[in-house]
Amino acid sequence: MGDNKTMSITMICNARLPSEKAHPWQVVQMWRAFNQLENGSKLLYPFRFQRSAALNGFGREFWKYYGMDEMGPSSRLPNMDAVHVLDAFPRLVNAYSRLQQLSFAAAATLWFLPKSRRATQVWSREILVLPALRGFYPKLSLFYEMHRFPGSQVEKQLNWLRGCNGIICLTQLMKDKLLESGFSDENILVEPDAWSENLYGHLPSKTEALKNLGLNNDKKKVLYTGHLYGWKGVDILVQAMKSVEGVECHIVGGLPEDRTALMQRHLNWPKNVFLHRHVPPQKIPEWMAIADLAVVPNSGETLLSREYTSPLKLFEILGAGVPLLASDLPSLREVLSEDLASFAKPDDADDWARAIRENLDKPVEAKQKSDAGKQFAANHTWLKRAARISEFMKGLS
Repeated sequence: MGDNKTMSITMICNARLPSEKAHPWQVVQMWRAFNQLENGSKLLYPFRFQRSAALNGFGREFWKYYGMDEMGPSSRLPNMDAVHVLDAFPRLVNAYSRLQQLSFAAAATLWFLPKSRRATQVWSREILVLPALRGFYPKLSLFYEMHRFPGSQVEKQLNWLRGCNGIICLTQLMKDKLLESGFSDENILVEPDAWSENLYGHLPSKTEALKNLGLNNDKKKVLYTGHLYGWKGVDILVQAMKSVEGVECHIVGGLPEDRTALMQRHLNWPKNVFLHRHVPPQKIPEWMAIADLAVVPNSGETLLSREYTSPLKLFEILGAGVPLLASDLPSLREVLSEDLASFAKPDDADDWARAIRENLDKPVEAKQKSDAGKQFAANHTWLKRAARISEFMKGLS
């Protein structure tokens, strides 16, 4: 491949940009970090229509939605995006999804036709593009960032992964499954997610944040930020708060339909739980500033949650120095210890109520853990994550 020390990184991500979801935010942060390390690292992403009015109008300047300046070069690739058709034909969602994925994989493969574009290291979060890239460009330096172990067509997808120079896994549990499948230890890097020091390193004052958010300061506050998918465990949090008196719980995020569904599942909605719409990532630090306790209540009922997830908000909470209460799950225990956070039994509303009360009643102990968490998080910024991944990639190119 030549002198890989001077090679840039080309990132491939099949995600709608901008988006309310977490994985595009993760990709944008990695794009920014790679460009801080290697000028010219490029992002390939699809042209896709927006379903949310709040996200319209950004076009190619998607980074503005995230409150950022442009971080580096990018290319918006054509694909068969017919998301607007789904409102009329919702049963076509699976067929549409596969068609969109395949068309983007084809566009990404064609992008590398000019030989000059192959003098790069490829970091991909899109698995369907891997066999085509390896088949057409056998000398391309190809790396895949795995966020979940294949759940279907396992052998086929593992064969695609065998064509990669290396694999970045979010958790050790993922790596263990790859090792069991015959992959080499030296070709796998375990690297959990990270946090933005720019956003969470210096929170506004609690008084200022309460004023900006229109909240009062007379009750302790529990905070959840993120999506409301079932495996996120928000239902257990709502149920737990019914028996926690004198405390407010603020849930920030989720798609409109998911917020509606959550409230419909809890017809006896607790008066101390407040549901807020999704806000852009740069607004979350204000919410962090008002929190006496931040929670990651993941369910243990899905494999994704038990073994594969590496929640962005976990690192953001640690980096912000906010006391953290998390579900006691293997995926979260890979990162957290008793010195950094407190734990509650997943899917157990009574234990979550107990743990919330206990943490709020022991502010000194909670502060000790949050201080230790902030020190731990210093090694898990996006820039440091990107630097470790870049060195791994260079060593295998």
